[in-house]
Amino acid sequence: MPLTLILLALASTAPQQTARPADAFGRCLKDSSSMLSDAQCYATEQERLEAEQKTLLDTLSARLKRPGPPASDYAAAAAALAKAQAAWSAYKDADCEIIDHVFGDGNAAGLAGGTCLIDHYRTRNAVLRAWLDEYLSDH
Repeated sequence: MPLTLILLALASTAPQQTARPADAFGRCLKDSSSMLSDAQCYATEQERLEAEQKTLLDTLSARLKRPGPPASDYAAAAAALAKAQAAWSAYKDADCEIIDHVFGDGNAAGLAGGTCLIDHYRTRNAVLRAWLDEYLSDH
């Protein structure tokens, strides 16, 4: 089992925290005193970002179930969103797998892989948020 999975599994046994601002991740790392506590910081941030992404996707999906403006096809947009999300997930996994292979079972493998995942989630969430704000806003 790659070290990334071991570190994330260990960190996931820690008490769950509610969603918090992204800068809490930086504070967590600053206050960390070991690789294990670093791994917990990464796992907590990844869980926060995954939950944020689920909320964004749920909101997008709900808005795409409504009737759209004339000439729009929200059903096709919803199908395209599902296809795009599946492709993004496969890309994220493959991209971060490169880091796993570069580091092998070294001490920093889990943290480097965690950084890769967090970067991908932050970027994807920003895109999803922009779609909500720019194209499917309730305002």
